[in-house]
Amino acid sequence: MKNCAAALRFGSAKVTVYVGARGVNGTLNILGRGEQDYDGHHKGVFITPGKVENAVFKAAKQAGEFSRTEIDKIFVGVPADFCAFAVRDVSMSYERPRKIRIEDLEELYKLGDIYGGRDDYKVISRSPVFFTTDDNRKVVDMLGQKTTKLGAKISYALAGAGFVSFVETIMREMNVTAVFVPEALAQFQYLFDAERRAAGAVFADVGGIVTSVILAKGDGLLAGRSFAMGGSYISRDLMDVLGTDYHSAEALKNKVMLTLDVGESDTYDVAAPNGRSTQYFNARSVNEIVNDRLEMLAKKISDAIRNCGVELPEYLPLSLTGCGVTQIRGAKEQIARTLKRETVIVAPPQPLYEKPALSGIMSLLNMAVAQTESEKRGIFG
Repeated sequence: MKNCAAALRFGSAKVTVYVGARGVNGTLNILGRGEQDYDGHHKGVFITPGKVENAVFKAAKQAGEFSRTEIDKIFVGVPADFCAFAVRDVSMSYERPRKIRIEDLEELYKLGDIYGGRDDYKVISRSPVFFTTDDNRKVVDMLGQKTTKLGAKISYALAGAGFVSFVETIMREMNVTAVFVPEALAQFQYLFDAERRAAGAVFADVGGIVTSVILAKGDGLLAGRSFAMGGSYISRDLMDVLGTDYHSAEALKNKVMLTLDVGESDTYDVAAPNGRSTQYFNARSVNEIVNDRLEMLAKKISDAIRNCGVELPEYLPLSLTGCGVTQIRGAKEQIARTLKRETVIVAPPQPLYEKPALSGIMSLLNMAVAQTESEKRGIFG
């Protein structure tokens, strides 16, 4: 239990807290978890700020009781919707070759950090896209290597100061220390193996309300864009066009199979909210409604990639994750057709938890456990 850690995620509809520790073969043991509904966030603000504190408190209480752990520190995932990303080229030279230590890397990170005086954002992570040596080699890990010049392309993730202040106030009320980490960085480092990270990745976390598009490489984030559109928009379209309630629209969305060649008389059946009757919806009409919204989503993703202003190879696939559309059979194919780009679904590499909807919280827990282990090694050798 000494290396267990707690992670908190602000999702589209739920606040989630997981407590876990490293298990065998590098897997994560989930020791406790808690979830509470809330109204989500949109355009970098919480939709109903007054409900957030209660949701955080209850989710943390559930996770602590389940794990029989007193939570005194939580790694808080900052959604990309509340973040900004910056990349800087930095270098230092030495009179003679020296073996690079952690202290040298820290000095390099500080040299590139020009954001300390800002009132609107706070730096929450510094990570290398790559390092360069005196012979211009690009490497991911410089520790222990000898060189007369240490250079790097460094990624800085900045959290909105309003978000940080708001969450810190909640944590003080709970007598808990908050450590802020960018959710997008946690996802990149957990969902993609070292080879794929070295080549670069383009991924979209599609939630219920917000979609975040991230471009990343090495161990750092290059750029990101968020916009208001996700799986709940599909449910709303079904509700508005078909004249049904939101509960039925959600259930209908989860039954959709875009890969089927449906006929004019084919239907999807959904139990009515009262549970005593069944509603029938024309399958062709439903598929057209869903396809139209997915096409709009794909175009927004394409715009986001272009507006990031970062050059990555176009042959890199778009990786989809999150709870918004990955459960819709045929959604990734429709998005791929619109983008004219290979599209794949990524999920946590963890038995029983390999669901795209869990990518955010599992990635945050992995980062929380890794940082806790690192701190323990620093303290205890």
